[in-house]
Amino acid sequence: NGGTDRGQADGFDLETLGKLDGVKDNVSPSKDVRHLIFELFFCGAAELGDLVSEEAQECYDRGAQLVEDLAPLLKKVSRAVQRDAEGTMKLSKNVRVGLEDAEDGVKELAQQLAQQQEALQAALQCTDDPVDPLKL
Repeated sequence: NGGTDRGQADGFDLETLGKLDGVKDNVSPSKDVRHLIFELFFCGAAELGDLVSEEAQECYDRGAQLVEDLAPLLKKVSRAVQRDAEGTMKLSKNVRVGLEDAEDGVKELAQQLAQQQEALQAALQCTDDPVDPLKL
């Protein structure tokens, strides 16, 4: 679709993912394009051999780094699929934050506050004007 009015899209709706099962693999009829996407993302381009360009390998490496960077955050969210009273499946998420994590954050903020207060006091000592409103 490149060069047409319908081409060059920068994104897609999530509902589009449900339509990907229509693009079948000509080698293995039980697979579709979703399998290829997940194999690239989770298994890596190396397993696909010559089918993948160097550029695709770089994209995979960046995607793998993103997943690795997000892993600690994603591990702190528990997810459960439950049925509501009407029988509809609902996804519930609960964020688990350890007290140690919060304590570390508070300690870091306290250190930053102390540094900023020291810098403010040093700046105030440099002023010699007795009518300066910042002079304490």
